[in-house]
Amino acid sequence: MEIELDEDDIYSGTAPQMLSRAPYEGCALPLVRQITFTIVLGNGVEAEKSAVAANIGALMQRLRQMAPMAKTFQLNPMRDAKEPLPVFKGAIPFPSLRYLKLLMSYPFGDDIFFRGNVATLECLRMFPQVPTVIMLRRYDVFTPQSHPSLRCVSIECYDNLVPSAFATRTGALQFFLNIGTRASVRHTSMPVLGAELIGEITLHNNYASIQGLSLGRTTLDLWQAIALIKALPLLSELRVSPSDIGTLPEGISLDNLPAYVVSTFAPMGTKFKYWHIDTGVGEDSLKCVLLLALACPNLVYGMSSQFKCKPYCDAMRELLALDMFKPYAQRLQYFRFCSN
Repeated sequence: MEIELDEDDIYSGTAPQMLSRAPYEGCALPLVRQITFTIVLGNGVEAEKSAVAANIGALMQRLRQMAPMAKTFQLNPMRDAKEPLPVFKGAIPFPSLRYLKLLMSYPFGDDIFFRGNVATLECLRMFPQVPTVIMLRRYDVFTPQSHPSLRCVSIECYDNLVPSAFATRTGALQFFLNIGTRASVRHTSMPVLGAELIGEITLHNNYASIQGLSLGRTTLDLWQAIALIKALPLLSELRVSPSDIGTLPEGISLDNLPAYVVSTFAPMGTKFKYWHIDTGVGEDSLKCVLLLALACPNLVYGMSSQFKCKPYCDAMRELLALDMFKPYAQRLQYFRFCSN
């Protein structure tokens, strides 16, 4: 079910009436599970807050009547308003919500979409700009004990949240860690805080439940990758880009590095199978991938765009012909690059 409303519908109060006309006339949709809701808002719209609140409240009530079993709510932007919409006291529009996608700056002044679904919310994707973060903190939406069903979290920051919402990046990291790495979460994506998150995970080893981790175009060397995999024993899928091998251990040359990696770290990350790589990689980066594959026995897929797979496979074949990798050709022959 897809609904698009413009600012006239929102501010004039005609939105609930619009949903009472075709194609929604007489709708009672008990089987609807997903609502895609696009609000087209302009800038500088003036209206009485009380009137707007009443209009939105009536709209939410109408949506609730139409689709009482809706589990997924996706909020899309067309244009963002300068000010968030008003506060709605007591409204709980979706008490059974399981999937919430906020693909815009949060357009309301309170926690209306997070009410009543603490026990049911399973997947959250949002682009938290400053008003969103201020709202989440003001209403204490995510406490350590809340949202026990949350399994998948994707947080992408478009705004510079420091210092508008947080005094330091450390404060921002801790706030988003509380959401994205709680014990119930299995898959988390926080590309903007990638470097800090890697450091946090490898330092504290408190994130053993994570099975999927996406850090976008964040880069790391071989030793950082090893530390990350060791800290996440259940990890099966990783999105981060290899940079190079990094500093060699004392007394270890490049030629005997594969033997050192195998004897020191293998087997580790036995669940780790898919490595998604978003950036271009060179010879040193590919060596990093192959060396990690020696330590992780089930790492057999490097995932990239279809345009990069063939060049990567060709370059990898050349690397496997080097003396340093020849003794491990049987193991590495199973590793391949595939398109995402």
